[in-house]
This record gives sequence, structure tokens and C-alpha cells, in this order.
Amino acid sequence: MPALATGEQQMNVAKRHALYCERLVAAAPRIFSQLDRDPFSSTYGSFDREYWAWATKDFSNTDLQRAIYALAVLYTTPFAGNRWHRMPRLLDWTMAGFEFLCRIQHRNGSFDHHYPNEFSFVGVAFPVFEAAEAFRLLDQAGVIPDGRRARWIEMMVRGADFLCARDELHGFISNHRAGAACALRAVHRITGTGRFLRRAEELIDSVRTQASSAEGWINEYGGADPGYQTLATHFLANYLQFEPPDSPLFESLVAPSVRFLQYFVHPDGSIGGEYGSRNCPLYFPAGFELLADRLPEAESIAAAGATALAGSHTPALADTDIRNFVPLLSSYALALRATMAKGANPSVDLPHQRQFERHWPDAGLYVRSDATHYTIVGPSKGGVVKCWDKTTGQLAFSHAGYMLQDRRRRRFSTQFLTRAPASGANDCVGEEKPLQKERVLRVRQRFYSVVHNRTASQFRFLAFRAFTFTVGRNVTLADWVKRTLITGVFIHRRRPTEFTVHRAVAFTTDGIAITDEFSGLHPAHIGSLRAGDIFATIYMASAKYYRTQECIDDVLSGDELRDAVGPGHNVLRYALRDGRLRLLTQNSSTG
Repeated sequence: MPALATGEQQMNVAKRHALYCERLVAAAPRIFSQLDRDPFSSTYGSFDREYWAWATKDFSNTDLQRAIYALAVLYTTPFAGNRWHRMPRLLDWTMAGFEFLCRIQHRNGSFDHHYPNEFSFVGVAFPVFEAAEAFRLLDQAGVIPDGRRARWIEMMVRGADFLCARDELHGFISNHRAGAACALRAVHRITGTGRFLRRAEELIDSVRTQASSAEGWINEYGGADPGYQTLATHFLANYLQFEPPDSPLFESLVAPSVRFLQYFVHPDGSIGGEYGSRNCPLYFPAGFELLADRLPEAESIAAAGATALAGSHTPALADTDIRNFVPLLSSYALALRATMAKGANPSVDLPHQRQFERHWPDAGLYVRSDATHYTIVGPSKGGVVKCWDKTTGQLAFSHAGYMLQDRRRRRFSTQFLTRAPASGANDCVGEEKPLQKERVLRVRQRFYSVVHNRTASQFRFLAFRAFTFTVGRNVTLADWVKRTLITGVFIHRRRPTEFTVHRAVAFTTDGIAITDEFSGLHPAHIGSLRAGDIFATIYMASAKYYRTQECIDDVLSGDELRDAVGPGHNVLRYALRDGRLRLLTQNSSTG
């Protein structure tokens, strides 16, 4: 696929609308199959097929009930190919989804998300918001029976009360908090309850406070993650629908976020990945479609993102498991509605269409766009480097760091979010600057311990279930376990070693070169040392979805590097040759 070099190569609003219609129609049978549609079944209305069909789980994942919104869109919205519009049986299924949501709600207003008695903040936020939006569509259509109307509103109010009483303590996750704010505003619109509005404003203010006002990125587990920021944009754009047109939220948070994100739309239209705090490569289109008539940058991102979806260059519905299929489906459904009967919007060239360099020191990201390549360096993740060929639009190379295994089979890696500062780019902070002929970006990163085995053994599973059904019913204790023993170990933990890499990424007239100088390593301690182009070191289920980038020729394949480093030869050099990153013959230590 060639680079998205001109506006003509990108999808206009009408073509994007047709794409969303096509994808929603194609996805409908899959979501119907996820739903227990048997009115005689005790689990009628559950969208968790593993629970009701295979009986391999002891709870229904409430997050999957978000599919109610997509069903409501299919029922209420006429569009090309939608043979389910106003189909009575589809209305029955949608109402069954609401009824099941009411039945599985805990007394405190929460639901089960990842495990029983989780009392999850986000496990309330997302389903309640999309249930409220589905409720609005069905209410406008005049099809909600009076008896069910009161019950559904009571369920949403109990969920909103939970969001008022609780907070998410295991990490600062902006898209979760923005989603919760949307849920509270949506329930406030239905009920007029003032405390829901006040709590929504508190949550949005917390997102704004934690965001980087100078750089535009939004906090996701302590750093910038462009992929997840597209989901945050989905919710922030929705929240703006509740605000007056002159709301300060637009200029203080939403517009800076979109302007930041445009730099991480790659020449193939994909976004995010291993340089982000959460390694997320997903693209949620609805926020940009909602903002396209207010922000030219949003129109350009929407056009590039849709082109990438059509060309299979970014993970889409068909590429994801059910847990992300459902939220993506909701975003496609909302994007479909946002592009109905819309005319042309003004757009701008995306950054990869220009030549410049820019550094975001707080985010730990650097972008260099020259005549032939678009390169993103992530010093905050140990110096992850990703480079796209502008002439083909393809990923030329990716170096996401190293994985070390010692003789005791313990694993260590450089690919951790540590916000390590980079040197060599202080003159291009804050705005695009003309390209310097030569630039050397330097970062020092330690190897950190990797929790390699994250699967649930029989003992771990039984012990954890015993906890959730006994003392884990205490919400405070449950929050502590999630914060300390789950995310604290698998996401936040940083155990440094004495092993260090000093990485230098050099841009010259001859091309791009990477020099890695190791210290503290000795062959006697190394079981294996490998470099990788696409991998993750933390628990993040939204990472590692398949991308066509993985199938380029001559990627880093994990070839053994153990014998390449040690006393007397502790430097590895790579260079861009013939359009690919090549490992050169290592040179001896300069020390």
C-alpha cells in the first residue's frame, strides 16, 4: 500500500460511512451468535457465549453487554444493507440484553467484569454508558414498554451511584475515567440527578489534570499511548455532546489530544504500538468522526484511519477477540451514525506528509519525517524505534528492545515504560523544526525483570476463586488485591538489574543507524539474548493483535545474540540497508 500522500488517496465522509455500514452489517451475525437468543433459557440476554453456551466460566462478563448499543443502532437506524432495521425479533433480543444486565447487577450497583465480585469501576462505566445510549435510541423510537422502562432506569441509576461512591485505584487510566464521566452524564440526561453531573465533571477534571497540557497526551497507566488515546477520544468526543458548543473542555483537552495524535498516524494509516505506554495498536474511529466538522486534524485522522481499516493495515473487527470486538463494534456503530448525511469537512496534511522533526520530552517520544522515511523513537520505552518507508507506506523496520534470559531461565527486558530522558533533541521541543542533517538521540535503559508466566495455574485459579467468594467480597480488600497483587505485579512492577543498554539512534545523510552498548553482561550469566520487533513485557491484553506489519521481510526474528556481547565486544550496530534494518558485525568495546 502506498503512503497516504494526498487527500485523494484517503476516504471522504461518504466512503467512510459506507465502510462503517459494510463492517457493521458483516459483524452483526457474529454478535448475534454471541447472544443467548433462546427465550426459554435462564441466561437469555447474555452476550458471553463462553458462559452460557460452553459453560466454561462461572460468571457472565458484563462488559460484553455493551453490544446492546450496536443492536439498538441496527434496530433504529436505516442504512445500506441493514436488513434488521425495525425487525421485531431484534428488538426482543435488545430488550433481553437489558433484562439480563438488570439481573446480574450486584446490590452495590457493580457488575462482574474479569472475575466474580470484582466490583470493577470500568466494569460499570462502559456498560452503563452504552446501555444509556441504547436506551435513548429505543426511547426515541417509542418502543420501550412502561414496565421495563422503570427497571432499566433503576439499573442505570444504581450503576451511576456506584461510580459516585467508588473510584479506580489500581492505576490512572484516562479512557476508563472518561467513559465513566460519559455514563454519568448519560444517566443525568435521563434522570436529571445533580450528583451524577457533579461526579462526571470531577472525573473529566481528573483526566484534564493528569493530561500533559503542554504536549497534548492523555495519561494511560503513567504515560502516553496513542492507541488507547483513540479510545479516550471516543469518550471525550461523546462527552462534548453533553456540553455547550463553547465548552472550555474542547480547547483545554480534546483539541490538544487530537493534535498530538496526528503525529502517531503512520504512513500506512495505522496508529500506536510498542512505543506507547500500553503497546496498544487499536484504532477507535467514532471520536474523530464526531469531531471532524470542528477539527481539521480529526477529519484527516478519520480519513487515514478508515483507509487503514479498509486496507487491513490496522487491527479491525475481524482481527480481535470478543473482548475488543464489542467495544470496537460500538465505535463503528457510533461512527456510522456520526457520518450520516454529512458533507465534506476541511482537512490538513498529516505530519507524515511533511518534513520536520519534533520531540515530546514528557511523553518520551520523538518523530523525524524526512523525504523517504517516517521514524518514531520512544525513549520512554527504552528507545523503541519504528520506521516507515514513505514510498511504499510499509513498515521498514521496528526495534522494540531486547529480551534476556539468564541461566536460571529468568527473563529481563529493556522494553518497559520508565520515562527515561533522552538527550540530543532539546532543540526541537514544542513544535516542528526543520530537519537537521545529523541528529543523534541517546537514551540509557536498564534491563528489568519480566513476569513471564501470567497464565492461571489450577492452584492459582482455585486460590483466587476462594478469595473472590469469601473475604474478597469486601470492596476495599478487593481493590487492594487488584492494585497490589494484580496490576502491581503484572503492569506496574519495575525490578531493575545491573544490565544496561546505552542506545544511540543516529540520523545522517547516509540513513539511520542504531548503536547499542551493553554494560554488566557476561556470557556466563546469559542463557539467551534476543532482539524483537513486536513484543510486550507487561500484561496488556489489548497489545499484540495481528498487524500486517509483522509480515514484512527481514524483520528482527529473535536471532540469538548471546555470543555477540560480553567482555571485549559489548557493542551491537544496526543500519538501514536496502530498505531494512541490518545487524552489522559487532565492534569491540570502546572502553
